[in-house]
Amino acid sequence: MQIPLRRRDPALGRWLESQAAEIIARQPKDGDVREEVLGILSTQATVGDMRLDAVARRLAITARTLQRRLASAGTSFEILCDRARRAAAEAYLTNTTLSISEVTYLLGYSEPTAFHRACRRWFGRHHRSGV
Repeated sequence: MQIPLRRRDPALGRWLESQAAEIIARQPKDGDVREEVLGILSTQATVGDMRLDAVARRLAITARTLQRRLASAGTSFEILCDRARRAAAEAYLTNTTLSISEVTYLLGYSEPTAFHRACRRWFGRHHRSGV
């Protein structure tokens, strides 16, 4: 948060600060592996880089150990990825300055139709015009 922006754009600066504050607020507080993984995924959801090995590396454990811990917590990496994407989608879709194409890209979907199917599964209806 201390890195200065190359361009002086107050609106962009405020948006980035609010995103950073949301990410910090979602960080785990009790050591639950699900919350730890969701915290990491929430930072990676914006670039669509939700790989098991990358998350395991951030937790300083092997991918297999992470899978075992998630299984014993009653969940899977795929379920947590889906939850993180849904949360990011909700945040992005409430920001009316982002187009559906931009949200699709930020969440790592290959095309808008894939994102549209995910939104229908998550929300069961159209969330914003165009989705």
